[in-house]
Order: sequence, then structure tokens, then C-alpha cells
Amino acid sequence: MLDAPVTELPGVGKARAAALARLEIRTLGDLLVHAPRQYEDWAPSPVAEVREGDVACLQGVIDDLREQRYRGTTGLAVTRAVLTDTTGSIVLIWFRRGRFRPLGSSRLKVGQELVVYGSIRRDKGGLAIHNPAVEHLPLPHGAQLKPVYPLTEGISQTQMRTWVGEALKICWDNLDEYLEVGCSKKLELAGRREAIVGMHRPKTREHAATSRARLVFDEVLCYQIGILSERYRRTRQPGRVHIPDGFLVEKMIKELPFALTDGQKRAMQEMAADMESPQPMQRLLQGDVGSGKTVVAVYGLAKTVEAQYQGAVMAPTEVLARQHFERITTLMGKLGVEVGLLTGSLSAREKADICSRLSEGSCQVVVGTQALLERGVQFADLGLVVVDEEHRFGVQQRQALAQKDNTDLLVMTATPIPRTLALTLYGDLDISIIDELPPGRKPVDTRWISSRDRDKVYAFVRSQVKMGHQVYIVYPLVEGAGATQDSAAKTEARRLQALPAFADLSIGLLHGQMGSREKDSVIEDFVKGHWQILVTTSVIEVGIDVPNATVMVVENAERFGLAQLHQLRGRVGRSAAESFCLLMGEPTTPEARQRLELIRQTQDGFKLAEADLKLRGPGEILGVRQSGLPELRLTDLIQDHDILEQAHKVAVQILGEDPHLGHDCHRGLRQELARRGYNSTKHDGGLY
Repeated sequence: MLDAPVTELPGVGKARAAALARLEIRTLGDLLVHAPRQYEDWAPSPVAEVREGDVACLQGVIDDLREQRYRGTTGLAVTRAVLTDTTGSIVLIWFRRGRFRPLGSSRLKVGQELVVYGSIRRDKGGLAIHNPAVEHLPLPHGAQLKPVYPLTEGISQTQMRTWVGEALKICWDNLDEYLEVGCSKKLELAGRREAIVGMHRPKTREHAATSRARLVFDEVLCYQIGILSERYRRTRQPGRVHIPDGFLVEKMIKELPFALTDGQKRAMQEMAADMESPQPMQRLLQGDVGSGKTVVAVYGLAKTVEAQYQGAVMAPTEVLARQHFERITTLMGKLGVEVGLLTGSLSAREKADICSRLSEGSCQVVVGTQALLERGVQFADLGLVVVDEEHRFGVQQRQALAQKDNTDLLVMTATPIPRTLALTLYGDLDISIIDELPPGRKPVDTRWISSRDRDKVYAFVRSQVKMGHQVYIVYPLVEGAGATQDSAAKTEARRLQALPAFADLSIGLLHGQMGSREKDSVIEDFVKGHWQILVTTSVIEVGIDVPNATVMVVENAERFGLAQLHQLRGRVGRSAAESFCLLMGEPTTPEARQRLELIRQTQDGFKLAEADLKLRGPGEILGVRQSGLPELRLTDLIQDHDILEQAHKVAVQILGEDPHLGHDCHRGLRQELARRGYNSTKHDGGLY
């Protein structure tokens, strides 16, 4: 019955079903995990103790009741009652139009005992409650804590509470425990049925918290099994066994114009162990901006070519793909390795040529966008896939290319991710971390400057340009609805060029509304020094490397998140020259001021990621929803970090003992996974 549509509920037709669908509620099971956002405490307080501004529950007797109807077009009617307990009295007022009597006021009688709930306010004659909620004694189910649910237009709290109650009745026999016997007790979790009832009808706030904790555990456990099952499936398949490092790898490292950091060496060692094993590598390479992830990826590509396999690098944008192509060509060209480029903007002839060379094996490494996933792209013998996760592909997208030949997979991200969040996002991957910058890299001098000092900033920019350096000036918007003069890159580029301070300087413009070729042309011109100043939007945060750029000016910096500001700052400071990040803005909220102060004080991307998670929640770090996986509805990635780790350990244990989930004790878990929408395939009597 958990999969039964909500139209099985009394009073839910097509219109109300459509309204519930806006809340992601389509089945009775969805309704039972629709968590209250808070609880109303219906434990009565003495009338004499409540004060203006309180939200309170009162219990007493109606000792006065009258109704006044106002003539005219408004049709307004007012019902006034006086509620009295042993300590005092308070006025209750209901306003209505037409014949409708709200909140049970039509059933009120003098001498009747009842319970009311609402905000205390000061009225003409003293304290009053306007439009209070009413319950007649005894309270239903004896509940003092009443759930307050997230709603949408067309649905009331009363309706939602009623439907949840009906769903509990209908589904009662389908709420059996699906964890192994004794597992929930061992984990100190509430039972499944107890948790569902306790979330909707808690006896105490502690009861509500323990009930929610169990349901969060269930949600994360299923999510983790959904991710990890793919990993376990792949690890049981034969992978590409790469030989130990030989001449090509040694030459590649020797040809590097810099010394490797300890973090890079550690990541390479971890990759080597994976690549030389018979199981396919599935690894996340996490590193701060400028930490040298590309070099580690090139190490893996050299190791792949040395073993007579091909390598592929997939980036989310053409700009980044071309930059990777140039870097990899520079590093691998000396090794005699042929590197190709495949993007959507290539001509049909160019695509056919690169595809031909890939299929025959003459192209040993290819760099591209999602064009690499097209049907016509065939490899002679693919050994390693590198996916740049700057804007994160979904699980299915990043696995799609690697699954073609069950190859090794390396995922790179420049966004430092706190450990707990990484377990959730990347549970299917082992994690390597580069936690240091290459030697010689100086910290970027970061300053928060008032917009009133813009002229001083422009003078500083001019001085840096005259010293031979280049400058970024970033705006949060292009042009369009909601854009203002000081936030529109197009408008500002024209305005800056007209200023006396910049009249003799060359200013380029880059924004996301440009086509790929136009963007590439602007970036190429900036790299070559044709533009001294580049006016741009946040499109510049995606991996563009211009060592001669030493100044990053961010206008309206308070509109950006910490992670985004850190990415932007990472576009400068990529040489030995002293570099600056100037954050201009007038933050109006404590949160915005705290963000700017944190970015000014801290260069550590991992510390900033932790702070961003606390300030803004996981949205900015999560990015695109993981493709093919249901959304986490109950879980708070900050508040529930202990449950996340606990569920991850249990998921690893379950799949380690029973990768197919074929044991009888996991029958309920299989059903729960299927009900939640996790794609599962029957194989050899179980899931994989």
C-alpha cells in the first residue's frame, strides 16, 4: 500500500493530487516521510502567564460568545468569545467572509471547555488571539505536539494532518521492519513503525528527534546502497591491469619543470596501486585551486599509454576542455604521445577525423566534452577516463564513459568538500586529497573594500597594468531582467573604457551568453596579452589559467558564496608574482559580512568549504543533483553528519557481506530500495 497513489485518500481528487505532487508527494509512502518543519506545543499555559508576542496554547471555558455581521459588499462577520481559566480571561476573535465559519467556531457554545492555540496580541480591551486554532476535548490521540507541515497552495494544515492520519491507517500493516533482526537496536535506532508514527505524532520533542533520526538513517542508507552497489558491481568485473611505472612515466616526471609536492606524490602512489590491481580504479582526486591536479591526471594518462591503452579526459565546458588539451599536450608532447581534442563545436570533418584515429588507436589520449559520450565515438582500447568535476556531472554521466570498457576512472574536483559531504556525494569513489600548493606560490593578498573607494581600486588596477600585469574585473550578472548598472558586465565594460584611468588600456569582455568560439577567442587573446583588463562574469571561475594575471576585482562581492569567491581568487596567484583579490561590496546582512571576512582571513579551501556548509547549507557544494538517484528529502547534511557516517558504514557492511542483496534477511531492504526509486537489476537472484 505504500506505493498506492494519494488519490486513495478520502477527499483527494485530481486537483489535490496535483497540489501534493508539487511537494513531491505522489504515493502514500511519500506522504508518510513528508517531515514536519516544526511542532506546535499544545500543552496548555495559564492565561495569566502569557504575554504579548507569545505563541501559546490555552485551555478554558467559553463564558461569553457573540457574533457581529457587517453590512455592505465585504460580507465581513466577526465572532468574539471569552476564554476563562482559573487564572484569568482572554478574548478570542475570528474573522470571516460569507457563510464559512472558520476553525470550528460554529460549534462553540457558552460553558464549553476547549483548547485554543495562536499568537498573543494586544487588542482594544487587553490581550487577544486572532483566528486561533481550536481543539475540542479530549485532544485527538492524546497529542500535545501537533505537526506543522510544509504546504503548497490549495492545501491546509488540517487537510495534511488528516491525510497523514489516514495514510497511517491504510499502510499500518506495511510498516514492518526491513533491517536485520536486532540491527536497529544495535544501532540504537527507533523501530521503523515507531519512527514513522513518532515523527507525525510525537509524545515529546525528544521522541520526534529520535523518530526523525531513524528515518534519516533509512534515507541515507538507501542512497548509499544505490551508489555503492554500482561500485561493487564494477569491482567484480575484470579491469585494465596497468604495469608498474616504466620509462615513459619516469621521463614524464623528469621532464616536469617543477618538483612534485608531497600531496601530488601521495595521490600518484594511490592511483598506481589502483591501476596495477585487477579491479577498475574508481577514485576522486580532491584538491584546492592551483594544487596541481592536472599533473596527477597526466601521470595516470602516461601510465595508461605505457601499458598500451588509451586515455580520455572529459570536461564540463569547451573552454575548460581546450585548456586541458593545451596543458596535457604541453606535458605529454615531449613523450611522443598523440593528444586529440573532441568538442561539440568541431566541424563534421574534424569530428570524423578524431573518431577515426581513436578507433584505430593512433590517438592515444583524447580531451573533450560530453561529445565523448556520443554513439559514434569508439576507442581501440580505452584504459583510463579522467572526469573534471568542476561543475560536477551526475553519477550516471561520469560512469557512462568508463563503463564502455570497464576502465579505470579518475574524477577531479577543485571544490574542497568536507568529509561527511564527500561520503554522501562520492560514496562510489575512493578519495585522494592534495592538501598543499606547489612551492613558490604566494598567498593571494585578499582585501574587502567599500564601494566608496572604487576610484582608489581603479588607480591600483592601472598601476598593476603599467607594471605589465593583467587584471580581472568580475560582475555577478550580465544584462537582462533584474540586472542593475553596477552588476551588468556588458554595461560596465563600456563604462570602464570611457573612464580617464582606463581610456588608454585595452579591455576585453567575457560572459556566459557568448558562443563557445567567441569565448575561446576572448580567452586566447587575454592569455596572449592582447587584453590588459578582462571584464567578465563568474564564467571565469571555471579553470582558466593566466599566470600574468595578478589582480582579481570582484564587484558586489556579497552576492557570491564562499566557494565561488575562493574559485575566483584562484584565477590569480598562479605565478611567483605578488597577487591581489579585491572584494568590493556593501553587505547588508551579518551572513554576507561574515563571508567576506572569512575569505579575507583564510586561504585554505577546505576550511572555507566547512564554513560555507554551515553558512549556506550544501546547495552550492552539491551543485547539480546526482543524476539517476532520488533526492534526499529528510536529511540535513550539517545536522545529520553522524547519521551519514553511520549509514555509510552499514551500507558498506551490508554490500560487503551480500553484494546481490539476495539473502532472505534483505528482502525487505530490496523492496524498500525499489519503492524509493533506486534503479536495481535482478541478477543471480539478487541486486547488483
